[in-house]
Amino acid sequence: MRHPEARAVGQALIHEESVIPDFRPPHLLRFGFAPIYLRFADVDEVVDRIVRVVEGGGIDRWRDAKPVVS
Repeated sequence: MRHPEARAVGQALIHEESVIPDFRPPHLLRFGFAPIYLRFADVDEVVDRIVRVVEGGGIDRWRDAKPVVS
């Protein structure tokens, strides 16, 4: 997923929605979906969580956060 504030979106997903993305500078988030045990409904849930973070102000809350692993 591309977003100009991808790092902040990723931090918000980790801390607020229990989703662990992989951030790739400058503006890319990757998600590791394992099709052997993941359902389409699970993917829909992750999309809903991303929307909640982006529309709910998560970017502003986590913009200046330093990631635990860089």
